Amino acid sequence: MIALEYQTRPSLGLHRALWGVRKRLKKGESIPEMSASLAPSQAEDAGEYNALCGFLAGPHLPVTLPHVMAMPLHMAILTHAKMPVPALGLVHVRNRITQHKPIPVDAELSFACTCVGHRVVRSGAEIDLLTRAMVEGACFWEEVTTVLTRTVKGDGSNPIEEPPQLTQPSRSMCWRVPKDQGRQYAQVSGDFNPIHLYPLTARLFGFSRPIVHGMWTLARCIAEMDPDPAAPLEVDVEFRRPLLLPGTVLFSSTENQSGEQDFHVRSRSGKLHLFGQLRSQ
Repeated sequence: MIALEYQTRPSLGLHRALWGVRKRLKKGESIPEMSASLAPSQAEDAGEYNALCGFLAGPHLPVTLPHVMAMPLHMAILTHAKMPVPALGLVHVRNRITQHKPIPVDAELSFACTCVGHRVVRSGAEIDLLTRAMVEGACFWEEVTTVLTRTVKGDGSNPIEEPPQLTQPSRSMCWRVPKDQGRQYAQVSGDFNPIHLYPLTARLFGFSRPIVHGMWTLARCIAEMDPDPAAPLEVDVEFRRPLLLPGTVLFSSTENQSGEQDFHVRSRSGKLHLFGQLRSQ
């Protein structure tokens, strides 16, 4: 076990992602068990984040904000010298977030993140980052963040999941996402990945225009559905296609027979950017 312990929140260290561009997972090799933890510290001010993502101000943190706070731990693991795959080029493919208890805005939070192994899938290998946010030692919030590396040969075995059809959505909203949305989100999240910033920096990594952060799009979806922030919540999301900036997309959601909210974000041509489900417990 490789254990990283921090008393204060580390930087995202995006520059470290460039050091390991030639890393490759060798045949028979596995990703070592790695962990990163952060000692209790004051929760971040949610004001700018709420405004940018559409959440109303209140006594609790929005359900997606702990992910932002834990990102430096994710990057500490993914850019570690012992991580045998390059951080550059990793694709964020899905998330499961569970809020057991709402987190007060004035809480002191500690974080623990663990990465164990990988699994070969259709288009490469997936890596799970398991993260817990704790208040006074009790787990209030946890998530599984899954990233994909294409530096490992896939086995082509797992089928592509089709999202549920929203034939009669109960809520639909057209979003016009401005060209500087990536830069705005970077300012509040600290994630200044070049693919999100400017056309020139995005083109260096194969995108014709900058793309918005997937976690901004997810946060915007949850804010639109407006769940009770004081209730236990569970969110599943799968990211399918980057949203190029500027862009216009259609958000749709509907309540299924089990009382859960299914939601989609699609382009005007119908191409799927993400889909997911929100459950209030």
